[in-house]
Amino acid sequence: GGGGGGGAAPGADVGPMAGRIEQLLEQVRRKSFKKRALSHVSMYVGRDIELVVDLFALTMQCKKAPAKLLHQDTFQPIRTITTHTCTETGTKLSKQQILKGIEYGFSLVAFEDDEIKTIKNAGTRPGLQLLGFKPRRTLEQQHQVKNNYFAYPNETLCKGATTAFVALVDSMLRKDKVAIARLTARADAPARFPGLL
Repeated sequence: GGGGGGGAAPGADVGPMAGRIEQLLEQVRRKSFKKRALSHVSMYVGRDIELVVDLFALTMQCKKAPAKLLHQDTFQPIRTITTHTCTETGTKLSKQQILKGIEYGFSLVAFEDDEIKTIKNAGTRPGLQLLGFKPRRTLEQQHQVKNNYFAYPNETLCKGATTAFVALVDSMLRKDKVAIARLTARADAPARFPGLL
């Protein structure tokens, strides 16, 4: 005997498998998204050179959406209103009546809103200011306290940005150096000090 019938030809089961792979690829396409720049910042190299770079977040923490308060009978969202009350008189205070300050010695030193913004960003202009260079070996793991950003030159907003940026990176790689910079992403943002690799 021999013969007949039950052997399947090679590749006969490819149809269902190909369908499953196509479904998986479709899920990946739905979950992928176009990388958008978090911000465009001016990068200052010394006093004379200014170029524009885009900052991208390579990884971001996925946070759960905050819980919403609903009315127990109507299930409509509840709007929260915050009021400030004077501890001595019990009267409600307006925004203009509230001062921000710090105790210094035995007195309270008050600050205006624009003064607080200046304190937060140390009076620096928004952007990425190159401060200097250090040997790459001095950069240690514990220096990384926040997520990394990827900086890419923006040729649309600044002609010649790519040439200057590539020259800077090539020089750092050749000399095995890390650039130390001061990043102020916005006018009201605190200054941070990243290492540029």
